[in-house]
This record gives sequence, C-alpha cells and structure tokens, in this order.
Amino acid sequence: MYVSEALTSRERGLIVGHAYATRYHGDRVKLRPIVVARTADEVRANVDSTVIEPAALDSPVAFWSGFAHGVAAFLVEDGARH
Repeated sequence: MYVSEALTSRERGLIVGHAYATRYHGDRVKLRPIVVARTADEVRANVDSTVIEPAALDSPVAFWSGFAHGVAAFLVEDGARH
C-alpha cells in the first residue's frame, strides 16, 4: 500500500493500520492484541510480517502508535455497523 510521504508518521500508521484491519475483516482475536499493546515493539510483534515499517519515518514509535489506533478505529466502525 502506498502512503504519501507528506503525512506524519502517525498519520501514515493510522492509514496502514486501518487497511490492515480491513484486510482481516475485523478478526477481533487477531486484532485485539494490537489494540491493547502498550509499546511500539508490542504492536509490531502482533502484526504479520506483511507490514513493513516504511522508510524515512520521522518517528517509528508514532507510526506504530498510529497503526494501533487505525486498527482500533476500524473495530469501532465495524462494531457500529453490526
């Protein structure tokens, strides 16, 4: 997935995290550990290796924080639909 370099690391993470959750169709068992992770390393450890941290990030921690928030946003949206 291409994400514009004009976005902040957190914004890029939000977009990629939401897309990741969409790909797993809201599989809460798979996605919940990402949402409850406390650190960027914990988030990264719970994500399939298909997601690679983009190069040229101003902050990898912000990217993974955004990623977790993107997954959480998807789960909230998905829950509201059902």
